[in-house]
Amino acid sequence: MRFRIVPATILACGLGAPGALAAQTMTIETSVTFLVPVNLTQLSPDLEKVRAVCGVLPSAVMTPTWPANAPPPVLMTEAPVVSGQVITTLRSEFLVYSGWLQNAVGQGATYVCDLQGFSKSLQRWDNFSDTAQDAVFRLTPTPPTLQGSFVW
Repeated sequence: MRFRIVPATILACGLGAPGALAAQTMTIETSVTFLVPVNLTQLSPDLEKVRAVCGVLPSAVMTPTWPANAPPPVLMTEAPVVSGQVITTLRSEFLVYSGWLQNAVGQGATYVCDLQGFSKSLQRWDNFSDTAQDAVFRLTPTPPTLQGSFVW
């Protein structure tokens, strides 16, 4: 299986107006949107779809506290595997809830993105790796975790 990934592009990052969220006490303060170009070929016929999971790492200015009933902070698009390949740009949005950021304006943040596939037969998502236990998730070489930084 072959792949090509270029660094993620941060589409939007800023401290904007809060938005309402389904959880009663949590509101979105801002979000960071990642665009991840993907070129995967010769994929297993058992792979149904692919997604990019991106997140912003906690730091001195971002200290997430997570209520038990809260929705996950990552929204991501999925792309179907067609004829053993996925060639597209995936979008992953990391939601930042109110209270997570402390004096963040002008401060740096670090992000990571990983590619995952969904197996039809196993009915689960998993990261791709050249040493994956299940052959459906094996890609050689292992796609690198995309990492980078930006300023709030």
